[in-house]
Amino acid sequence: MRQSRAFTLVEMAMVLIIIGLIVGGSAKIFATLSKNSKVTQTTQKMERLAATIEGFALSYHRLPTLKEYEELALKHQDGWGKRIVYIPEKELMHKNRLCQSNATQLHHQEGDALVRNLAFILLSSGANRNRQTRFSQEDGAVLESAKFGYEADFYRDDVDRKEPFDDIIMERTLFGLKSQIGCESKQLKILSGAVTKSQRGGIYRARFFANQEDVKLFWCFRSDLQLQSRPDIGRCEGSDPLSWKPASSLELYASTVTQKDRGAHRLELYLRNNLGQETSRTILVDVSE
Repeated sequence: MRQSRAFTLVEMAMVLIIIGLIVGGSAKIFATLSKNSKVTQTTQKMERLAATIEGFALSYHRLPTLKEYEELALKHQDGWGKRIVYIPEKELMHKNRLCQSNATQLHHQEGDALVRNLAFILLSSGANRNRQTRFSQEDGAVLESAKFGYEADFYRDDVDRKEPFDDIIMERTLFGLKSQIGCESKQLKILSGAVTKSQRGGIYRARFFANQEDVKLFWCFRSDLQLQSRPDIGRCEGSDPLSWKPASSLELYASTVTQKDRGAHRLELYLRNNLGQETSRTILVDVSE
């Protein structure tokens, strides 16, 4: 009768080593899959939060305050159970500032790349639960971060250790957000009312106004016609701010037009508001017989 042979110690050791390699490899694969799943989960949450903020901006033409963000995003933890940080451009939290702004002070410095004019940033500290992104000391509006995977730790108020950078950052630019909520119609424009046609011996009269309310407007104009304005704002003198005069609307007129005025004349209108927006409009005034 054939007798069964027992495993030797060497054979048992080899089996245990193989089992250990399989288990270790499986654990590593599982950990990688779990981390990737949480990154995806966090990114999707941040996308939903960004959409919520954009919806608020569409309704109120401003960004939510930090308190309003807390109310809007009651479940705003990332895949590792940590809070998703909301960093808005402060000026855009004021009424009507969003569509009227052309630039922001909020920028993101990622390695050597600088992304300017951001409306807001959403930030997760990633799998290592160590926030590695900070605002620069020189300019409190520039968010500094490293390239993904680079050894870094800019933010020293939590765990202070250099390790592969894995913060998850989502940003929205001012111009992208303005386009998203349909701000194009809010850009400063010069509109005109009725214009009395110029004829020799007659008069020229026209009224101009802006497409914006609740802002302070400044006007000036240039023309080779001898025009007067109501209110009396005077003519533009280059970029001299003193030649720009405040007025809610502008009326230009010539009480008389003579033979020497016959022909086409160029009228240049310039308008700016107290939010830094500026626009211009050129009109040809035809003086005929």
